[in-house]
Amino acid sequence: SYSADWRPEEWRLGAAKVFAILASSFEEVLFLDPDNFVIRDPTYLFETRTYRKYGSIFWPDFPIRKSGIGVWDILEMEGRFWRELEFETGQIVINKRASWRGLIMAMHISAEARFYFRHFLGDKEAFFWGYAASQTPYYLAPNYIHSVGLIVSDEYPRGNSTVGIDKKNRFCGLSMLQSDFPDNGPSTNRTNFPQPLFMHWNMVKKNQYKSDVNYFQSAMTYDLQAGVHAADIENVNYNFVGEVGQFKHCVSIWPVKGGPVRSWGEIG
Repeated sequence: SYSADWRPEEWRLGAAKVFAILASSFEEVLFLDPDNFVIRDPTYLFETRTYRKYGSIFWPDFPIRKSGIGVWDILEMEGRFWRELEFETGQIVINKRASWRGLIMAMHISAEARFYFRHFLGDKEAFFWGYAASQTPYYLAPNYIHSVGLIVSDEYPRGNSTVGIDKKNRFCGLSMLQSDFPDNGPSTNRTNFPQPLFMHWNMVKKNQYKSDVNYFQSAMTYDLQAGVHAADIENVNYNFVGEVGQFKHCVSIWPVKGGPVRSWGEIG
């Protein structure tokens, strides 16, 4: 058993998440953050060939994992770096029996969050390091994350999904939209075109939720050519832009060479 000595910051960064998963009476778990909701029934994920092969499914965050942080040396993995997007663990699908080594290592890292969380941002990367250090298989969904929010201006303080983004009309991203993935199983999307699956409205809670505002009007992501993965492009990430109109905590997709930003409205 572990006795964790966490400060409020470690609690906020999800140090207890892996403990909650391990404490669950279920062997197979779909974990959702409290501010994450499903757009359609996700239970088919447990029937996919991808899940049966890997035992754990994760979804990507905005940035690419850095190679120079000290935890590569701490976990004696300095020679095993591979280029990949960081995890975004607002949603996780896990078979605990198949993935127990990674979960136990992630539990150790989270229990020692006062040390490890100085090197990376919270539980989302505790799962990666736990799996990587123990060489536990996982699947990272390949479709890049979408930032979802509003296009705001003085004329449209509650957003307008029919206008483009410019100096007058600014994008305020407040949620993260995650999609499904190609799979040959019988229950998945047969077109292989990514379909929305989870909406993690992680920044809405920071903006004093207003019932008269539609927080899911417009979306932004990278417009990548076929066969190009976001992890192949330098510096893909989000940009914290701060205050946009009445909204205090906004993000947008960081423009990079080779990965033009695409935005569109009227999604919700």
